[in-house]
Amino acid sequence: MQIKQSLLGITLVVSCLTLFIVAINRGLLALLLISSFFLALSLLMVILQLINWLLIISTRSKIFFLAPALATVDSPFSISFSKLKTLLPFINYSLNFTFTFDKRFYHFKHNLTTKDNQTGFTLSKRGYYKVTISLGSSDYFGFFTTKNKLNYLYLNLVIPPVSFNDFSLKSSEHNDIGLKKAFKAADERLESRNYYPGDDTRLINWKLFGRFNQLFIRHNENTSPINSEVIICLFIPPATHNEQANDELDHLLKTCLLLSRHFKQTHRPVNLYLGNNYLTNFEADNQTERAKLSFCRPGEPYSINLSDYNKDKTLIFVGLAGDRFFIEAINKQNTKKPLIITSHEAGFTQSCQNLLFVARTLGLEGYYV
Repeated sequence: MQIKQSLLGITLVVSCLTLFIVAINRGLLALLLISSFFLALSLLMVILQLINWLLIISTRSKIFFLAPALATVDSPFSISFSKLKTLLPFINYSLNFTFTFDKRFYHFKHNLTTKDNQTGFTLSKRGYYKVTISLGSSDYFGFFTTKNKLNYLYLNLVIPPVSFNDFSLKSSEHNDIGLKKAFKAADERLESRNYYPGDDTRLINWKLFGRFNQLFIRHNENTSPINSEVIICLFIPPATHNEQANDELDHLLKTCLLLSRHFKQTHRPVNLYLGNNYLTNFEADNQTERAKLSFCRPGEPYSINLSDYNKDKTLIFVGLAGDRFFIEAINKQNTKKPLIITSHEAGFTQSCQNLLFVARTLGLEGYYV
């Protein structure tokens, strides 16, 4: 029994015992009957809880739980369990579930009966959760309470397929516009390649030359085959002591998913740098592929290696405007020309505007989502 949660019951037992002794010493029959009744009732509850505790200790290894390996954010899922046949009368039972991932905690309580064998949940945040399960019991009056840990499971909660509607959470009409412009700019880049001596000057893309001060030529049947690979580099936000970093990371992950989905629909391979992981041929519409994003936590180290970067490939940087690693990486791009897609940090759009100004000063394209 948990002492803190059973203080009311202990107080009841002590009070009844005190009244019982006082009634005997002073010969108060009415008080003796009342105190005897409540003392017997409280002792019965203590005995029932002790028996219940012993039964749970002896049978908890026989209680099995089953959860799906993958579930989707904001979609219902269930955890099944074997039926408990050792429930005592006059005792209320409950299963307590605690979902933990990084700084995210969710607590659920399910009142248990002998007919139950599953319970349902819906969670709104992605992550690779550890689910701790405990069995709680208390008498009808709530005087005495026990809590026993039964088991733990792991659940991968996956981001669902994203669309432009998912970016309305930033309460700005410019989010969709910014991404659509980024898509158009990336498509133009993919449809061109660097100019090399001997190429037909009539195929020079003067629009891109005006934007980058660098010569590109449009692809046609007479040019060399197009290398249409897209490399998306996600700069994971630094760790903080609140949920803000996780929310920003979720938004950046959704941005990467939307970009990946767009380029896959145009039959272009997408490689995704994710902290210290490199995901090749990433499929945004594949749940198993999206499940790899659930492990991301703020503060993961960067190990982005662009030594094999080919200028004919399209490079996209995605990160927070206030992240110094993100800014340093942009400042190093003196020869490579990535697209810059940034999300504001802690609600301050001014830092985002300053970053995009710096990016465009360096001849880079920047967009805000």
